[in-house]
Amino acid sequence: MKTYATWLLGVRRWVIAAVLALTALLGAFAPPMTVSVDPSVLVPANNPAIQAIDSITAKFGSKYMVLIGITPKQGDIYQRPVLERVARITQALRQRPEVVQDNLLSLAAPRVRNISGHADGFDAKPLMAQVPADAAQMDQLRGAIAANPVYQQTIVSADQRTAAILVELKEGSQGVANILAPIQAI
Repeated sequence: MKTYATWLLGVRRWVIAAVLALTALLGAFAPPMTVSVDPSVLVPANNPAIQAIDSITAKFGSKYMVLIGITPKQGDIYQRPVLERVARITQALRQRPEVVQDNLLSLAAPRVRNISGHADGFDAKPLMAQVPADAAQMDQLRGAIAANPVYQQTIVSADQRTAAILVELKEGSQGVANILAPIQAI
């Protein structure tokens, strides 16, 4: 063993060069590597959990949901700067191709409606077509949210301190990080 170690130390430069050359050769012919965190790719398709995910995705759409929460440092969401931010983010998300537009939910989303009944039927107006400009309009918004309990604890927290924007993203082949990058930039 001592003679082998002595020999190896004598030719150490050749050994290092050979290892570097072999590494470079293997690296040049190696396929590009990607990191995937999608369980559908990592687990066999006959796995019951994957089959359940695929079934839910087929019935309800994408499996990539993002929740953006906006909470003011003081007070509740019924402040003009808070609601302006909700409207601005919602508008920016409406321009993104990776967002499933039919499932975008926020106070400012066009599909979110203030539904109210009356003797002749009902009205379904946008919940917040524009940011309330005064206290009376702010009270109208507060009343509309109270009258439509489906929005409570979905796009408005129970304590009225956080407004949520729910975003569904289309599934893409470029990976979750690349799908999320434009959303995070917004």
